[in-house]
Amino acid sequence: MKVTEKAVKIGLSFLMKQAFLVVRLKDLLAQMVGETDNACVPVLSFMVSGIYDSCGTLWHLVPNGRFRDAFVTGRTIFLTVLNACFICAQGKRSAERALRHAKQKAYRDMNRELRINDLSVVLACSDRAPINADLDAAIREFTGRRGQEVKQWTPESVNRQIEIIENKYGKRVGALLILAMLSTYRHASEIAHGTLFGTLWTYGLTESAPTSTAELTEGRVNLWNSALYALLYTLNTAIMCLFEITSKEFPAICDLAKESQALVHEMNDTLIAEGELRP
Repeated sequence: MKVTEKAVKIGLSFLMKQAFLVVRLKDLLAQMVGETDNACVPVLSFMVSGIYDSCGTLWHLVPNGRFRDAFVTGRTIFLTVLNACFICAQGKRSAERALRHAKQKAYRDMNRELRINDLSVVLACSDRAPINADLDAAIREFTGRRGQEVKQWTPESVNRQIEIIENKYGKRVGALLILAMLSTYRHASEIAHGTLFGTLWTYGLTESAPTSTAELTEGRVNLWNSALYALLYTLNTAIMCLFEITSKEFPAICDLAKESQALVHEMNDTLIAEGELRP
């Protein structure tokens, strides 16, 4: 079944509806900050704000044909959703680790040095705050045996994070996150790293060589429509998973989770009515 631009527009419009629900989620979590000592609440409140921002970026990129950057932004949304779901699955200790990682990363940001061959470049702030005991502990936690910075906030790989999430919240959630990863992560990573494959893929040149300009254009349009549709559809369902998971940890979010699920059902019904999805 050939995917058309109409399907892309439908997926994007429903993603923005999910994004507005994310704003309400952020506000609800922010209201809960003073009511609990669970570090998950403030951490998630900040993280979901990024989901809304990046969905807004897609709203501008997709209609203007910025296919490459749309995929990279989609990867950012997916990873933010995944990290938020993982923090829910691991609980308070994972949220506190994220906070410690952010704290020491912010401090390191004020004095950075890069050495390559005989070149050394330093970016430094002259008025860094003194290191207190908590900051010192965080710096030591994210410093390797040879004194190098440990850059990842958590040692688990993306695959392992999904595995842990599935173990706690069930196969349906796990399957939807895997689908989002398959639709987004591989090609977005190639584009973000500026590889030849990433460029060739965005022009539809990795499957077969076109024999004419018209064939090249048609192939590129077909790729863009099908890939963007998969990206947008699976981001919708990944955000639905985020609502489902957070509602299990925080009952006050249950109504938002129901609204998010209803949006996915409405998206499916709309796609079927428009002939863009088989019943």
